[in-house]
Amino acid sequence: MLKSKAGVDFTNKNALFVNQVYVVRRATEAMKAAGVAYEWKSIVWVQGSADKKDTWEVFGTNTARLFDAIRQHSVGIWNLPIVDTGSSAQAALRTGKAYAGQLVKGCKVTTIEMGMAAADPDSTCQVGPTNPCSDSTFTNHSIMNHYGWDPNTPQSLKPPDASDKKFYWYRTWPTNLHSAYEGMILKGRMLADEYIRAFTPTPLPKAMAAEDPALKFPWPRCATGTKPTAKLICWMDQRGGVQSAKTCVPQPPAASTSATWRPSTSPRYQTAAAAARREALCKTPFVVAVLLMLGCLRGS
Repeated sequence: MLKSKAGVDFTNKNALFVNQVYVVRRATEAMKAAGVAYEWKSIVWVQGSADKKDTWEVFGTNTARLFDAIRQHSVGIWNLPIVDTGSSAQAALRTGKAYAGQLVKGCKVTTIEMGMAAADPDSTCQVGPTNPCSDSTFTNHSIMNHYGWDPNTPQSLKPPDASDKKFYWYRTWPTNLHSAYEGMILKGRMLADEYIRAFTPTPLPKAMAAEDPALKFPWPRCATGTKPTAKLICWMDQRGGVQSAKTCVPQPPAASTSATWRPSTSPRYQTAAAAARREALCKTPFVVAVLLMLGCLRGS
């Protein structure tokens, strides 16, 4: 069933959360049945633009509630690390993500973004999956010159010194701004690098850091009283000084209600047949999406 999407209708947006819980359960059950030893390492979250009309406070509150629910109902680890991205160049979304990191009960949330662009705060246009707001978005030409320009970017939006490099950032610019193959790989490396930096004692290897888009082209918070410009790609923190200075306070669940979870104790390779099932499982395209949150492939 995993190969056939486990019987889940992913187009039903009214059942996204329950589908996620179900898919995670089926994936972990399948791994246990295949003799796969796994360990939860992190949750990777890539989302934001669909909530661009919400205020930063509403978006942040909802995001924190979601993180708490995933930790409780899907993985049973109240403080499992979370690596978050998806602000889509918008200050309200980036502010909301920062706010969520303050509210979430288990803390341990880091938000990472590469400085591709920043929306003009004086414009009413809102960047979305089908609208790049080209006339009111400050684009970071340096990151485009370094990795390459999307093949569909018109010459009129490029600077005189634009490089000839091509990079497939988007599915179809400007009507579908979801990440294309190359853009998603780069984003995945950025998220993995951030997990290493934020949640492990292991220093990020120099070769990886040298090509990390968030390190080479960061998207910092604007200094108080400043706005993003074509020469300053930053995000305006809308929380205010008092709220922005607050830190997350862990709120452990009561012992009687805490979800109990233990990593699989099954031997990694019980038999040759189990090893074959494990290899087939970890190569199943549908399962790979879930395994972003698992250590399924550790040691392989």
